[in-house]
Amino acid sequence: MVETINAVCPGCKKTFAVPAEYENKKVKCKCGQVFIAKAKPPEPAENDKIKPSNITKPKLSEHIKTSTEANIEPIAKNMAFISGILKFVVAMVIITIVLGLIVFVLKDAGKLPALSEKDVKLIEAFVHEMNLLVELQRENEITFKYQLAKLDAAYSDLSSLGSSNYPMLIMQSIALNVSLSYSIANIVWNSGRFEKYDEERDKASKFRELFLKAYHFYKPGVTIPESNKFLLDNGLAESPKNESGDTI
Repeated sequence: MVETINAVCPGCKKTFAVPAEYENKKVKCKCGQVFIAKAKPPEPAENDKIKPSNITKPKLSEHIKTSTEANIEPIAKNMAFISGILKFVVAMVIITIVLGLIVFVLKDAGKLPALSEKDVKLIEAFVHEMNLLVELQRENEITFKYQLAKLDAAYSDLSSLGSSNYPMLIMQSIALNVSLSYSIANIVWNSGRFEKYDEERDKASKFRELFLKAYHFYKPGVTIPESNKFLLDNGLAESPKNESGDTI
């Protein structure tokens, strides 16, 4: 019996038997196509075929569990960080109140100094970066984070290069609250708590408005009674009380 091979015609795609001696030689199909005969690869055995039933599919519950466990730790860290920052903000507000009370006691001390030229430049640089951040409104995440970093740098200059007089201490304290409030709002956004973001953003806006208000108030120089009134009216200090708890 003549040994044959199965060859596939590239023209009509039909498979037909060709004597083995013609393998790798030119042959002609009934359709007229001339080609080099090559043995058709054997079909895989039934047991070698991959069946959908043999493929292990991950359970949805396992995927959800893995994803949840992977996300719990960074979210927990973010919340701990937010809590730490909030405690720091509260501490700074308390410091501001204490400073206000000290000045309130010194009723006869006269007039507070005006902000120096250097202080004004530092404050206006901070205001510039603060306004740019407000205008962004998170339209671009990378640009927003970059501007937030510039605001933090402006605060660093304000706190380290500014005067150490009382008006500048007030400005630095409020600027810190502005910077931290926007940072907290950003952390809340990145943690996916979008329902909380607007609340934190509103807090930052209120500190921003207070900073601008304080800047225009202290810039020309004011008396201590005027400063006391400003601090009390804007919730930055409390009136001293006697032992009975009555306002003095």
